[in-house]
Amino acid sequence: MQPPAEAHIEHIVALISDYWCANPAAADLAEGVAWWVPELADMPPAWIQEALERLVQRGLAVARQQPDGRTIYASSRRVHPPSP
Repeated sequence: MQPPAEAHIEHIVALISDYWCANPAAADLAEGVAWWVPELADMPPAWIQEALERLVQRGLAVARQQPDGRTIYASSRRVHPPSP
C-alpha cells in the first residue's frame, strides 16, 4: 500500500497533467500552478512541488529557472517555451 502522501502526490500529478492537456500553453511558478485547479488550493505546497518535479523527471514538463532564481514549469508538449 502507498503511503498517504504518495497517493496524494500522484493525484496532483494527474490533475496538473489534465490541466496541461486542456491548457497546453500554461506555464507558471509552483505557487501559481496551485491556482490552476481548485482542488490544489488545499494541498501542501511541498506536494505540489514534488508533483511538478516528477512531471519533469517523466519528461512531461519542463522547468526553466528564471534570472531571479525562481522556476517556471510548463508542459513539455507546449508549442512555445516559457519566456525568461
